[in-house]
Amino acid sequence: MTFAMKQTLLAVAVGAGCVGMVMDVRPAVAATLTWTLSGFNFADGTTAVGSFDYDADTNTYSNINITVSNPIPANGVPGYVYGTFTDSDFIGGSSTALLLGPNENLFDQSFGSPLTNAGGTIGVTASYGNLDIVDIRNTTGTISTVGATPVPAPPGVLGLLLSGALAAHKARKSRSDAALAGSNKDVVK
Repeated sequence: MTFAMKQTLLAVAVGAGCVGMVMDVRPAVAATLTWTLSGFNFADGTTAVGSFDYDADTNTYSNINITVSNPIPANGVPGYVYGTFTDSDFIGGSSTALLLGPNENLFDQSFGSPLTNAGGTIGVTASYGNLDIVDIRNTTGTISTVGATPVPAPPGVLGLLLSGALAAHKARKSRSDAALAGSNKDVVK
């Protein structure tokens, strides 16, 4: 194989890798994270546990599954499960607050910092109670999640890297072979 042929093969390999990378364009996928409640203990013994999904790119809540349990329902505020994502359970939400429930079973979370797709732990001030009889209880807790999973490099990038490495190896080998052939000609004479 001549040096010119090797250079042509190198150019074709690099070009094919570049085309593969350009043709492997993928749309970005929104990172929806699951946030889990922790430490929501109200003074009357009521607790709140559960989780919800939030996508900061679209400001969208989903999969809300929060249970507020009151061990003493006679104190006027019964427990409630916010597990069915209906209009009556979801009042509103943003990156800094989530308001759930019909008036008689309000659960309000105000986040210490905006929710993001980076994950982490955020302090929360929460209120639970009955707006009809103005019986509201407050507490603090945290919500936490792990960060978004990094998206692996598309196969086109791997192909480009392998093509480049192969081409560099071939070029180095051909230069070495040419140098060796030139030195052998001097010895044969």
